[in-house]
Amino acid sequence: MGRIARPPSSVCILGGGWAGLSVAFHLQELASRMQHAMRMHVVDKEAVGEGGASAVAGGLVHPFTPRAKKIWMGDAGMEATRRLIRVASEGRREEDFRAAAQNFPSEIELLRLEDDPSLAGRTSLEAFSPAALAQGSVSQQEFRRAYSSASGSSGWSGLSVNGRNYSRALWEHCKRASGGGSIEWVRRDVGGLADVGDLQAESVVVCLGYGSVMLRELQGLPIKCVAGQSLEFVRRGDEPSDLKVSLLAGKYISPLRDGDRLRLYCGATQEHGTVQELVRRGADVEKAKQELIPELTALYPELGTDCWAPTKVSLSLLPCRTAATDSPWQSRYGIRALTSRENEGRLPLCGLLRSGPGGSMLSNSDVWVLTGFGSRGLIHHALLGEMMAKAVMHRDPSHLPPELQKSSLFT
Repeated sequence: MGRIARPPSSVCILGGGWAGLSVAFHLQELASRMQHAMRMHVVDKEAVGEGGASAVAGGLVHPFTPRAKKIWMGDAGMEATRRLIRVASEGRREEDFRAAAQNFPSEIELLRLEDDPSLAGRTSLEAFSPAALAQGSVSQQEFRRAYSSASGSSGWSGLSVNGRNYSRALWEHCKRASGGGSIEWVRRDVGGLADVGDLQAESVVVCLGYGSVMLRELQGLPIKCVAGQSLEFVRRGDEPSDLKVSLLAGKYISPLRDGDRLRLYCGATQEHGTVQELVRRGADVEKAKQELIPELTALYPELGTDCWAPTKVSLSLLPCRTAATDSPWQSRYGIRALTSRENEGRLPLCGLLRSGPGGSMLSNSDVWVLTGFGSRGLIHHALLGEMMAKAVMHRDPSHLPPELQKSSLFT
C-alpha cells in the first residue's frame, strides 16, 4: 500500500449502530493488547441506541435462511455475537439488567421440522409461513406441532436481543475500556467524508448502513435499500401469556419483558425504492397494518383477540406520517442496506476505499467501508467488526474476506 504499517493513533467511525460499535470494541481490544494508545470518535446523528436499522430491528439472532440452510459464516457469527453480548452485559446488576434491558438476551426457539408423519414432504421453513397458514395449505395444528420445547437440543435455537439496550450496554463498555486512549460520541449529520475532516483521523471506518450510499463519495457502492415497518403490542391485564418463545416464519413475533408487562415486537414489511424515496416516504402505519396483521394473526391467533392491545412504540426512525395523535397505532420504520444475491445469499460489503479521483477525499486517511448487512446485522456485526478492526490496525485489507470486497471503489 506504500504506507508504514503502523496502527493508526486516531480513528473515526461513522455510524454508531451494531457494526460501528463492534468495530470500536474490537479496535480497543487490539489496541490494549498492543499497548497502543488510540483516540477514537464515533460519529452519529442520533444518540446511542436511537438511530438506524439497529434501533428498530426485531432483535432475533439465528444462523439460518428461510429454507433452513446455514447462512454464510452463520456459526462463527453466532459465536462472535454471543461473546460480544456477554461482554456488554458485564457489570450490570441483575435487577437493572432484567428491567431496563428487557431481559436481553434470552434464548429463543425457532420453528423446526419434527419427525412427524403429518409433516412429511415439508422441506423448508417456508412451508410453515404465515402465508401458507392463511391459504389453508398448513393447518394451525400442524404449524403449532412444528414448535418444540426441546428445540435447543436440535440446534434450532438463537437469541432474542433488545437492540437499543444492547447498543447502549456495548457503548458503556467501550467507555469503560478506553484504557490509555479515549473514545467520544459525536452527534453530527454527515453528508461526505470532508464533514469529519476536523477530527483529523488517520483511519475512517464507514458503518452507516443505508446512509453509506448517501455519502457523496460512496454513491457508487453496489447497495440497494429496503424499508421495513414493525408493530408493537402490549399484554392487557394480569393473565400470563402462553407465548414463551419468539416465533419466526416469514414474519416474526418477539416477546420482550418491559418491567411487569409483556410486549410483542412484530414485523416486518418489505418496501422497495431508492434510498431517497424511502427516506422521504417514512412510516405508513396503515400500510403496516394491512400487510402485517393478517400474517401475524395467522402465526399467533391470540394476537387478534382482546388479550393484546396495540401500543405506540418508543422509537420511529422517521416520522410516522399517517398515524393520528390519538391513535394507539404507530409503526417502527427502518431502512436496511442490501447487496446483490450471490450463491451464498446476500453477503455484507467491506473494503478499503481507494484514494484519488472518485475515491476518498481524505488524502491523509485510510477510509474503510463496512455495510450491506441487510436483516443480518446481529448475526454478522461482531464477526466482521473484529475482522475490520484487524484490517484497520494493520492497515491491510487482506484481513477482510475477499468475497465481501466486491466494489470498484475498493483497492
